[in-house]
Order: sequence, then structure tokens, then C-alpha cells
Amino acid sequence: MSALLLSLTSPTLAAHFSLSVSNIILNSYSLQLTAQTQISTSTQSSRAGNAMAAADAEIARFREILRQIDELEVEFDKVRHIRDIVKGFRARVEGLERRVDGRRR
Repeated sequence: MSALLLSLTSPTLAAHFSLSVSNIILNSYSLQLTAQTQISTSTQSSRAGNAMAAADAEIARFREILRQIDELEVEFDKVRHIRDIVKGFRARVEGLERRVDGRRR
């Protein structure tokens, strides 16, 4: 029995025990780092997904604004055309007024 106790207290056994404890601690630390890395990666992925969704929404909003601008340009063209027609009518009316005024004299 004393040989067994002697072998348990030997420097080789103590070194092996220290190495085993160090490996357990390193493995635990490695598992913690892996878990933290996964959490961080998931968080960043979620943030990137949210940023992409927000960018897509802004692009859609911008496209809608451009579409509305195009519609307004068409309406402004119509107004300009109506203005030109009114100018033509006004010129014709003024011409007719001059003719009528000239005949009255």
C-alpha cells in the first residue's frame, strides 16, 4: 500500500494531474470563446439583415418618389400645353376685338 501512495505522490503523477487540469480549463475557456463568438456572429448577422431590410425599404420609397415625380412632370406638361392653348385663344380674342373695334369706328 505504501508503494501505491508513493506512486500517487510522485512528480510524474503531479505533472500529469496539472496537465489534465490545465487541459480542462483550456477546453472550458475554448467552449466559452466559441459560444461568445457564435452569439456575436448571430448578433452581427441580425444587424446586417436589419440594415439590408431598411435599405430595401428606403430604395422602394425612393423609387415611389421617382414615380410620383414622373407623374408630376406629365401633369406639368399638360398644364403647359393648356397654357399654350389659352395663349392662342387669348390672341385670337384680342385679334377679333381689334377687328370689331375697327369696324365700329
